[in-house]
Amino acid sequence: MRTSPGAEVLDKLKARVNGQVNGLLKSARPLNEMQMEFLARAYFVKWTPAFQNPKVVVQVVKGMDALFAAWRENPDLAHNDPSTPNPGWFEFGPAGHAVRCSAKR
Repeated sequence: MRTSPGAEVLDKLKARVNGQVNGLLKSARPLNEMQMEFLARAYFVKWTPAFQNPKVVVQVVKGMDALFAAWRENPDLAHNDPSTPNPGWFEFGPAGHAVRCSAKR
């Protein structure tokens, strides 16, 4: 059984995650795909401020609206979204997953 590092490692991790969650919940700018998916997943994590928070759904919808508007201007965005790692592989999958998660509420 390890004696160190202890619970402080998880406490730091949770603090970092919660800081990002709070920032995304307060964001005035629409979230990108990866941010939407992160926030939607956090909706189900009890120790986060996103847990069953209706602001998650608001932010995901706002992000999807912005993504759709951007796609209408540039359909190539589906294959080349700079906010998504390996966009040609994932295309709009992270955004779709965020919507799917948000709809489970």
